[in-house]
Amino acid sequence: MRKVSLGFCGVVLGLLLLAPAVFGQDFGNTMTESRLFNVEMGFLAGYDFGAEETVTGSSTALNLAILENAEIGFVRVSFSSDDGVAVADTYNLLRFNYFFTQQLSLSLASGAESGSAAGSLGGNFLLVRSIPEDGFSSTMKINVQYLFNEAAGIGDGTLGISLLGTIGL
Repeated sequence: MRKVSLGFCGVVLGLLLLAPAVFGQDFGNTMTESRLFNVEMGFLAGYDFGAEETVTGSSTALNLAILENAEIGFVRVSFSSDDGVAVADTYNLLRFNYFFTQQLSLSLASGAESGSAAGSLGGNFLLVRSIPEDGFSSTMKINVQYLFNEAAGIGDGTLGISLLGTIGL
């Protein structure tokens, strides 16, 4: 007969008790944009201080709620020059959103743009927020952010204003 250590039994018992605690949570009292995750899409306009021109673009993201007032997201922001033909900059970022209230959050991100380190600092204001107890959640928000990269320097970044929508669980 094989002996099982007391430590192993403790770990198994802990995992068995942890699963109901994690999956049995009440996600209804959240300040984030969704209880679990959401997909975000939208359009933006801004000004590129380095090129001294207006830009337009799009933003897509996958956000995951990690706390009742915080979420992380994988974000892709693409800018086109003012002629709208060529993509000028594409940022791939890991973003952290911290919610002060159900309508206001701070957004910090870091990642890369065209092979150089990049970052972003901004804020979100939720215009419409719907998180029912069962089913899909949705929001519409205004985002203001300043994006910059290492190659151009912090002073030659892009200030963008976005109208974004999310749908998630």
